[in-house]
Amino acid sequence: MTLSFKHEKYVRLIERIVDRLSARRSVKVLSYGSATMKKERDQKGAEPDACYYVQSADLVGKKDEIDLNVDPPPDVVVEIDLHHESISKSPIYASLGVPEFWRYDGNSLTIYHCARKLCRVGRQRFIALLTGAVLSAFLARIPNEDQYEILSALMSG
Repeated sequence: MTLSFKHEKYVRLIERIVDRLSARRSVKVLSYGSATMKKERDQKGAEPDACYYVQSADLVGKKDEIDLNVDPPPDVVVEIDLHHESISKSPIYASLGVPEFWRYDGNSLTIYHCARKLCRVGRQRFIALLTGAVLSAFLARIPNEDQYEILSALMSG
């Protein structure tokens, strides 16, 4: 799939926000980008726009390859839905054992908690200070400010 500059702008801003808050709060967060996530037995997989290990970061931190048949799934996956919908991927993320799914639809970021085959709206659990409302507010600044200005506002706040 071809990704637009606009799509990537949102993905990279979220990554940079997570990175800055991780360093500022001394919370280990490992980013694995849009790596393909799948289990052999499930025959299904997905490629999120971004994914993060937080609680299980120490379990995968030094690995070059992650095998979801034996390793834990990311704690958070992110999908940016500007051109295509991704809510249909939520059962896949749930079946892979991903506990939290963030979805930005161009207006607001919604956080879902996943269990078994279902994801439901909830509050974030893994990265303190990052609620759907906070992330939505920073993402809404993109049309009027560049990434540097937005990140400067994050760090000064």
